[in-house]
Amino acid sequence: MEVNEQVERYYYGSVGNRSVVNASQLVTNIMSMLVPVFMRPQRFLQEMPEEAKDQLANQHVNHNLSQLTGIPLPLLLPTQFDESGDVTEIHDLIVEGPAGKPFLTQWAAPAITALQEEGVNLPDELAQLIRLSDSLT
Repeated sequence: MEVNEQVERYYYGSVGNRSVVNASQLVTNIMSMLVPVFMRPQRFLQEMPEEAKDQLANQHVNHNLSQLTGIPLPLLLPTQFDESGDVTEIHDLIVEGPAGKPFLTQWAAPAITALQEEGVNLPDELAQLIRLSDSLT
């Protein structure tokens, strides 16, 4: 339930300038990752690569790590761990958008918001990106 609350808090409506349909689909996909594979919508299973089909254990690891360390969950969700606890991948938070301008991925706005809530002093460029993203929603 705590993971569910974190997803709703940081990801619902925080998808930059995507349409309402894309926002709804993103939230549905993130929520689907929190339940076992056999309970997920067929559409979701068809769209996901094989290695991403069972994220429930990974989400529990992230949640437990967040609770133990105090690191906000949105900073851990873009991180993939292996069985040994080593980080195997960190998803991009900022990518090159149209005309070469920085563009926030779906992981970035929640992570930046969580850092701001923690009182972390962010560079002005990041704060400006989050303000621009919010103004486009």
